[in-house]
Amino acid sequence: MKAYLEFQAQSKRMDISIYHDEIDRHFEGSSKQVTVNKYERNTKVRKACINHYQAVCQVYNLNFLKLTKNMK
Repeated sequence: MKAYLEFQAQSKRMDISIYHDEIDRHFEGSSKQVTVNKYERNTKVRKACINHYQAVCQVYNLNFLKLTKNMK
């Protein structure tokens, strides 16, 4: 942090006072480990579902097969 502020002061020719207590309190960009669960879909069940319901959204009645054919 101190090096960054000193660089900014030199590059912009600004007078910036850096206080020791400010450097100790402010941290940015530290790492944090996050654990999540990832669920894989069963390929056979997914195919059976698409065969039954087609590739149509049951909420918005959006047909994904027609949508992707129009994109090509």
